[in-house]
Amino acid sequence: MRSSPRAAKAYRCAASAAILAAVLTVPWLAGCDTDAMAPPAVTAVEVRAPETRLAIGARVQLTAAARDANGRVVTGEPVAWASSDTLAATVDANGLVTARAPGTVRIRASAAGVGGEVTLTVLVPVAAVRIDPVPFYVLLVGDVLEVRPDALDSAGQVLTGRAFAFASSNPYTVAVTAGGMLHALQAGVATLTASSEGKHDSVFLNVMPFNVSWTGIGLALNCTTMTTGTTCRAPAILRTAGFPSGMTNLIGHCVTTYESRNPGVVDVTPVPYQWCQAAELRALAPGEADIVATYVAPNGRRWVSSPLTVRVR
Repeated sequence: MRSSPRAAKAYRCAASAAILAAVLTVPWLAGCDTDAMAPPAVTAVEVRAPETRLAIGARVQLTAAARDANGRVVTGEPVAWASSDTLAATVDANGLVTARAPGTVRIRASAAGVGGEVTLTVLVPVAAVRIDPVPFYVLLVGDVLEVRPDALDSAGQVLTGRAFAFASSNPYTVAVTAGGMLHALQAGVATLTASSEGKHDSVFLNVMPFNVSWTGIGLALNCTTMTTGTTCRAPAILRTAGFPSGMTNLIGHCVTTYESRNPGVVDVTPVPYQWCQAAELRALAPGEADIVATYVAPNGRRWVSSPLTVRVR
C-alpha cells in the first residue's frame, strides 16, 4: 500500500529529528569544557604612570591593564579610577590625574573586582632658584667646575630632588653640560643661568688667562667682633688688575688655605662654599686672633692675605 504524500513528509521530519537528537547527545560533545568559551578571570590590574613626581597643576595620563593568572591582558573589562586623597590629586574616569596640592597620593584602578595602584608625589612648587649670593666669579682657562644651585620654596627653604637646566650665554668661553659641569675654554665673559620649574638665577663669569697676575688676596668677613661660642663664615677674595680699582671677586679656581694665629681664641675650619671653600670661624674664648688666607696660583705663586683681626668677647 502506498503512503500518502502527507504521511511521507511526516516520516521524513521524524527521522531528521531523531538524527539531530543523536548528534547532540554523542559522548564527545558531553565532554566539552564549556568554561573554555568564557572570558578569562582578572587576577591583577597593572597601573603605570609616565612620571611619579608632579608639580602642582601638572597633569599625567595613567594606564591600566587587567591581566589573568598567566599574565595575559584581559580585554573588555571596564576600569574604574579612584584617588586616595582628592585634595592632593584627582583622577577622572579615563585615568587622567591632576596634581592639586603637595602630598603623597595613591591612584587606584579596578576591573572585575580586582585593583592595582600607583603612588604619586605632588611637590611643593619652586619659588626661586639660587646659584649663590655672589653676583660674579673669576675662573681660569682650563677650569672644570660643578654648579650646585638650590631650589627654594616660598619661605626660602631648600627643596631637594629638583631637576635643573643650565645655559651659558657664551658657550665658546664657558661651556656647561646638562649635568651642570662648567668648562672654562678661553678668556672672556659669560653669564651662567640655572633654572628649575620656570624659576632661574644667573651669575656673571669672568674667565682669565692661565697666567693671570693677581694683585692681592683678602678675606670677606663681616664678623670682626664675635661672642664666645658663635661661628662666622669668611670666603677668600682675590684682586686682579683686570677689574676696576677696588672691585673684589670670589674665585672658582681656588687652592686656598686658612689659618688662625691664635687657635685657642678662634678656630678655623675649611668648609665648602659653592665652587670654592670658605673659612668657618668659631669663637672659643675671649681674646684676639689674626686670620689669614693663602692662595696658590696654578703657576705656583703664593698670595697671602693681610691678617684680619677678630676680637672675641
